[in-house]
Amino acid sequence: MRSALPARAAGRLLAAATAALACVLAAVVPAPPAGADDGVTYVCERSSGYDCMPGTDYTGQSVWGSYGPGHNCVSYVAHMLQRNGSERPWEDRLGNGSDWDEHARAAGYAVDTAPAVGSIAQWDGGSGHVAYVDAVAADHIVVTEDNYSGYSSARRILRTSTTFAEAEFLHIRDLPTTATDDVLWTSATADPALWWGVPTGEASPPFRAGPAALGATSADAPVAGDLDGDGATDLVLHPPGSTRARIAWGDGRGGFSTPTTRSVPARGRARPLVGDLDGDGADDVLWYAPGPATDAVWWGEPLSRTPEVDAVALHGAYLPAVGDLDGDGVDDVVLAGPGDAVDRVVWGATGVRRIRTTRLPASGLAASATATVGDFDGDGRDDIAWSRPGPARDAIWWGEADRVPTRHSLSLDAGQVARSGDFDGDGADDLLLVGVGGTDDELLLGAVGRRSLELAAHPVTAPDGAIAVVADFGPG
Repeated sequence: MRSALPARAAGRLLAAATAALACVLAAVVPAPPAGADDGVTYVCERSSGYDCMPGTDYTGQSVWGSYGPGHNCVSYVAHMLQRNGSERPWEDRLGNGSDWDEHARAAGYAVDTAPAVGSIAQWDGGSGHVAYVDAVAADHIVVTEDNYSGYSSARRILRTSTTFAEAEFLHIRDLPTTATDDVLWTSATADPALWWGVPTGEASPPFRAGPAALGATSADAPVAGDLDGDGATDLVLHPPGSTRARIAWGDGRGGFSTPTTRSVPARGRARPLVGDLDGDGADDVLWYAPGPATDAVWWGEPLSRTPEVDAVALHGAYLPAVGDLDGDGVDDVVLAGPGDAVDRVVWGATGVRRIRTTRLPASGLAASATATVGDFDGDGRDDIAWSRPGPARDAIWWGEADRVPTRHSLSLDAGQVARSGDFDGDGADDLLLVGVGGTDDELLLGAVGRRSLELAAHPVTAPDGAIAVVADFGPG
């Protein structure tokens, strides 16, 4: 993800009372084309606003006493450190960009030539410059940055470039390299809230708060998926019964675009079920409605925001669930028949856009059961936790390579709504139980090689009246 300052501007900067907090991009980062470093390209061209750093909530504000409001490199990296959970890194003034390496060393932070996502790139020269490291690859890094000279930008910097060779990297609050799932909370009355998952071994509690940019409420019934295959989680917003749905495209950093609107098949009675059913890397949306009405599929297209639409006929009152139950890398659709009705499944296959059901042994699920899908034992095959209100026993189906799930009983509190995700990054999904009607919230932890769920040591408290949407919303 994610120039030399004119002489008169430099003179004005050095004369200003805030010079100690200003950021000048001296000769290390020259303005192209004159003297440009061949190994540096703009991922996002220089913007007089803050378009190059979407999803960060940064608008030039002062942080920890930094210069602001207005464009400033120190303000931006301080904002990102604070957003990532860092306390103020040192008590003295933050200083110029050129001061940050010395300040960081004195405060006990590692400073080296090895970039990491979330680290701070720092250059000396003049008043120096600091930037935020958004991505790290074998041959390059990507940084986003604000600049005192009046613009923000994002740059791709090759490791062979002079710009990279002259940089140091400050490890104040690096982001974890372990992927974790996050929780987006939406409600009818409050702004959305985002919980970043915390990898195993970090401090408790198992989540930490972050900002969320989303113009939606719980009434929109958000469902998550990567519909355009760009690696960022998107949201389908579909109030139940509506004939139209909106798609909020994710930016991979917890932010979302202004939603775009599409017509919904099955006359608005359908429910969106999201998964990659054809194995092309872009999630698809199966619009399913119980009964004889024709259903439909939006086939997601990699790097396209215009899905292909096919009509399908599932015909039946099923309890649906989507996940990779056989571990072949392609999602499947389970259509469980309540009571004595036959269970069916659509086995997804790479390159195949065909919705055809096969039978499973009847399971006798209650008509009120709801499915929560996740790989709770970390074996590469998704499992299904079926929860039912009231005193009836819940159930869990463990996914198997032979496509016949192993079915066990499960005991969940009747007053909880289940959501799944790998919140601690250990390779197995966990079960977040959100209490309703005064019931406590709980987090049950899955583990690789263990077919049971254990209560987390640290309690969780969900926002009152909020609906949880779980996905990996980006590096948090």
